[in-house]
Amino acid sequence: MHGKGARSFGERFADALRRRLHPNTTLTVQRLAGLFRLSERTIWMWLSGNGCRGEHLAAAIGLFGIGFAEEVCGPAPRHPDDETERLLVRMETELARIRAERSQRA
Repeated sequence: MHGKGARSFGERFADALRRRLHPNTTLTVQRLAGLFRLSERTIWMWLSGNGCRGEHLAAAIGLFGIGFAEEVCGPAPRHPDDETERLLVRMETELARIRAERSQRA
């Protein structure tokens, strides 16, 4: 933990990911690694709160949905400023790319 009650991005990402993995669901570390085309070691690093980058968050949001993003980053602002709007557009573009890749593999 960092300070009283404050958790790092990596810790929040790991917690949200853990809730979506076996034994809470049927999704295993091995299967998740395959979906992301990453090593199981990378997934285990994420689960320890380390190594997650922005593109990993985008891929996880593409797989798990906006609820995952809100667990990790907090709810989206009701009235985004210009910078937030630009970031949201970039995230939506990345999610569309991830979904297109996933549908091509299916």
